[in-house]
Amino acid sequence: MQDREKYKIILDVIQAALFQKDIELPAKIEWKEIFQEMKDQTIAGIPYEWLCSQNVLDLETKKQWDKLIMLQTAFWIKLIQEQENLIQLMKQNHIHIVILKGMAAAIYYPKPEVRSMGDIDFWVDPNDFQKACKIMIENGYRNVHEKQTSPHHIAFKKNKVTFEVHKSLSIIARNHVGNHREYLQTLMENGLVLAEQKKIEHWEFPTFPRLQNGLVLLLHIAQHLKTGLGLRQILDWSMFVNQELDDEIWKTEFQPILQKIGLETMAITVTRMSQIYLGLTTEGITWCLSADQKLCEKLLEYFIEKGNFGKKAAEKERGVEVLSVDKNLLEFLKKLQYNGRNNWKLTEKYWILRPFAWIYQIGLYIQLALNRKHPISTFRKDWKKSRERIQLFRKLKLFIK
Repeated sequence: MQDREKYKIILDVIQAALFQKDIELPAKIEWKEIFQEMKDQTIAGIPYEWLCSQNVLDLETKKQWDKLIMLQTAFWIKLIQEQENLIQLMKQNHIHIVILKGMAAAIYYPKPEVRSMGDIDFWVDPNDFQKACKIMIENGYRNVHEKQTSPHHIAFKKNKVTFEVHKSLSIIARNHVGNHREYLQTLMENGLVLAEQKKIEHWEFPTFPRLQNGLVLLLHIAQHLKTGLGLRQILDWSMFVNQELDDEIWKTEFQPILQKIGLETMAITVTRMSQIYLGLTTEGITWCLSADQKLCEKLLEYFIEKGNFGKKAAEKERGVEVLSVDKNLLEFLKKLQYNGRNNWKLTEKYWILRPFAWIYQIGLYIQLALNRKHPISTFRKDWKKSRERIQLFRKLKLFIK
């Protein structure tokens, strides 16, 4: 089954499951492939009930889907219990937190339990960051990496659940937001003061207010867009817009901020793409109707090519990704240095090697190119596609480095 045909079916099924759209499915569908793709995209729980009600799945695929849903449900229950334990621990120690993504995104779905979960991400005041980490260690939470040097979060693990305590968002802490780092950080910290209690069944948990919660979801898309984005992240934003972001809220609350930080065009395009291809309503949400239709189509094509966080094109697209750096030579070298530090493990042990990580990375790219069957023609194709990518990112007016 071709990717385009596969994604057409997936997008149609999502429209039916989330927005009760009437759809027509092809007579013959390789449901095993559809299931695998939706599993990879971590969205298989969303259409499960609708598909069962339509009685369209073959017996073998239905068994696999049943098993996945049982495992997902069991983990969902375990995770929300662990989240509750964490909330109570922080409350006992007078540390205010808010849940990021995860349950804070699930609240916008018609049935929150269909939204698959991974880690438990939560935000604390930067002044409480070290105290929160210390308390977690004292209560049996184990550092995932003992020598973590992240400027924005530290990961812990307990009872087979990963917890990430944040004092900033990655996209902010790494200064990938142009001149808006301090502005966004302050905005998020103010959101902690105005935290709201949300509820799923009998479970209560603190979240950011609407503005900050929406910005977290949008910034998450912006952060991963160039390297590869999962459909779950697009759906999180779509469901948030469906519940919260009508024309009035857009005009008074979101648009001024998104114009300031350079994300207005991307927000409009992603939202309009969701209306066209995912079934998001246009009723009361007309603020995105001005989006460039061709740009929405190109964004969807790019998204399909990259797959879930770029996993589909990890090696095949490496050259395109490198060549798609729309910056000057200094920024290009910075990217090489950053990637080189990540890939050259010896730099962790020997500091003297660190300044040369960019050279190591160039060597990796050359080796990758020479290992291909037709390196010259492949380079030409990569170059052409990289120019198309740069044009796409320019039209989206992304500020991300």
